Amino acid sequence: MPTRTTVCILAAGAGTRSRASAMGMHKALLPVGNRAVLSHIIGQFPPDSRFVLALGHYADQVRDYLAAAHPDIDAVCVPVDRVTGAGAGPGYSLLACRPHLQEPFVFTACDTLVPAEIPATDRNWLGVQPVDRPERWCTVATAGDRVTGLFYKRAGTPPLGFIGIAGVNDHDRFWTALERGLATRAESQVVPGLEALIEPGLAAVELPWHDTGDEEGYAALLGRFDPNYSFEGKTTDATYRLDDRIIKFFADPAVSARRFERGRRHPEAFAAVLEHRGHCYSYRFVEGKNLAGRLDPGRMTALLDWLETAFWRSHPCDPGEFAALCRRFYRDKTLDRLGSYLARFGDGAEPEILRIDGLSCPPAAVLVEDLPKAFWSGGLPSTFHGDLHADNVLVDGDGRFTLIDWRQDFGGLTAYGDRYYDLAKFFHTLDFSVAAMRDGFRIREAGGEVALAHDPLPEADALQAAFWAFCARHGYDRHRIQVLNALIFVNMAPLYDRPLADYLYLLGRRRLAEALAGPDSEH
Repeated sequence: MPTRTTVCILAAGAGTRSRASAMGMHKALLPVGNRAVLSHIIGQFPPDSRFVLALGHYADQVRDYLAAAHPDIDAVCVPVDRVTGAGAGPGYSLLACRPHLQEPFVFTACDTLVPAEIPATDRNWLGVQPVDRPERWCTVATAGDRVTGLFYKRAGTPPLGFIGIAGVNDHDRFWTALERGLATRAESQVVPGLEALIEPGLAAVELPWHDTGDEEGYAALLGRFDPNYSFEGKTTDATYRLDDRIIKFFADPAVSARRFERGRRHPEAFAAVLEHRGHCYSYRFVEGKNLAGRLDPGRMTALLDWLETAFWRSHPCDPGEFAALCRRFYRDKTLDRLGSYLARFGDGAEPEILRIDGLSCPPAAVLVEDLPKAFWSGGLPSTFHGDLHADNVLVDGDGRFTLIDWRQDFGGLTAYGDRYYDLAKFFHTLDFSVAAMRDGFRIREAGGEVALAHDPLPEADALQAAFWAFCARHGYDRHRIQVLNALIFVNMAPLYDRPLADYLYLLGRRRLAEALAGPDSEH
């Protein structure tokens, strides 16, 4: 009898039921609280457990995450060459892992979370729960706690469902039956192997269970945990915390690499980066308070003064090349993002006539095209953060600032960008805060007009006044900041789900119309 638990995690499927598919992310990496589903599964088993992972779809993401988040566990990743189409399925994936499972083992789906003690493998067992609509499940007939029959997605069967986790003690019998069954059945399920365990004894163990691969189940589960560090509804990245490390995941590994590189460039201001692993990079968790939770004019001014003296530094470059870069970053990227928003949520075109809060607002694309040529040469080449706002600033007990979640580049450059982008990014959360983005905004449409409203920050007027006073002291161009603030809102729209995506687009269009109406606009 092995002295440690061996666990096979079936993670080769495409996860089409999960919101992860829209993020270009493996479903086992969806965050629950501030840990990935995969980390929760690993945590269900003793620390010395051995893990065998069947990987196919987005296999590199899982490997990178394991290397970054769990470098010390005993794990082997098994490639599965068939993840879609005829013959693909959990049975095929499990059989691919057979060489590594020649002893009693547990197997589990990568979207099955069990918040309870997992039974040992000193007997054969499978996890069950009562279910509605048995025709959608593999269901289980029992006599007492002993399984007497298994039925795969058949109507009129017992309303007790197999939840995707089982313990296999008689592994030789299981493998022989699974291999034989897959050769004769159209679907590649684990049922043939489990059926072979009924005769020697297969226990039905009722276990609490969460299905994170189902959108409704995943959404309900999130309410039981602290909110994730990432903004709910964002579809481009995920953030996790494991002990004293923050791990950032990006669907594009180039983004992760550039963020890691930029972190190493600015150890005096950014949280200390630790390592880069493909789709993931990590940095040290910083003990401190988030500035957004204690933002007032004095602390904000102290931050801006610190940035001015300790972080922002002018960077030499060719003025013409930098102007061309700013044009690509602000104009071309905004038009691309606008196209993405319209393709995702609209019919591909903006409404020509739109009155927002009583202001006649031309299409955002028209407003962007109307920006004067001189605007592109108004940038200030400098060190930069790239996503500068109070939620990305931590303050320790001595009042020292640390910046987190910096941007990976500015138009492809990692060494410098436009300082005005930092200023506009900071102002834009004074205009529409992260807290208001969560649930503090409203869109009303009536009589052909749109009315926008969102909850202001406490002391919003005083904060904005202090911000503009800082800009005036240092000679920063208020009108440029207002225009960039508007462009930022439009750029953000396709990165979120509705209704926030619509609000960001509409607010950006309105702010752009306001800014171009005159340099002394109120906002």
